[in-house]
Amino acid sequence: MGGISLPALNAASIIGGGSLVVFAQQGGNSADQIGSASSYRPPQWSSPAMTMLTIPAQYVQSIQAPQQVAAPVYNAQGSQISAQVTAPPNAVPTYLVFDGVMHISHSQQMVATEHPVQNSANLSDHIRASQAIVSMDVLMTDVLPAYASGMWSGNASKSVACFQTLDSLRLNRIPLTVTTRLKTYYPMFIMNVTPDETVKTRYGFRGRIEFKQLNLFSVASQNVSSRSQSLDSNTIGQTNPTPVPAGITAQNGLTASEQNFLMQSQGDIAGSGDWSSNNTGQLPLAVQ
Repeated sequence: MGGISLPALNAASIIGGGSLVVFAQQGGNSADQIGSASSYRPPQWSSPAMTMLTIPAQYVQSIQAPQQVAAPVYNAQGSQISAQVTAPPNAVPTYLVFDGVMHISHSQQMVATEHPVQNSANLSDHIRASQAIVSMDVLMTDVLPAYASGMWSGNASKSVACFQTLDSLRLNRIPLTVTTRLKTYYPMFIMNVTPDETVKTRYGFRGRIEFKQLNLFSVASQNVSSRSQSLDSNTIGQTNPTPVPAGITAQNGLTASEQNFLMQSQGDIAGSGDWSSNNTGQLPLAVQ
């Protein structure tokens, strides 16, 4: 990182022929050197942030291990469900503020139903609001300290820590509160993080974050019914066979053995009373 040193000259002497002396420093972490040499903070950082992300307290631990996807949870029936996350004792939400927000795009589209009828007419009987989509272009730099202590930790480079944190929130599907100057959205999920790496981002982060508002639901793990009958089993069904009419056997020329094959004896029906999704192992017997 280069540093510029100006001699003790006034503006007139500089314009009239004063010299500029440039010193180049090699090695070391430029962010640490500049951060330790200056305590400069942008003046707007003394005010509440207009744009920030809020991580609920029960999900704070998810950002401590970047790029780790939570293991799926299954109920007794084998269906995948969402894990119940509880906040640890004395847990508080975590707030994330970017060094700069260059552009924010809000999309809140309304969708109308379409029912085409004769003569190419199109009728609509309902209109609903789609999930909000927010795109945000942000900047991070290693030169300035974080907006508040504890933000963007986990890497010596604040810009790298910013990307790792956002990527971890995306992979772990963490519901966030996105606060902007115009509106606050919840629950928002990070759908994509697109960083741009150029020669100008050697000590910084420039990229786009895409959020989408989603309502996720988990599958119920117990059987719920207003009836008193059990949902898992039922009484075994009984057969009530009747002989094949003589006219049908005569018309088709069936032999006595073929007629006996068609005649069923009274008894239980294989697999009767079980859920169709259960493997009873009796299907071959039922179709013989």
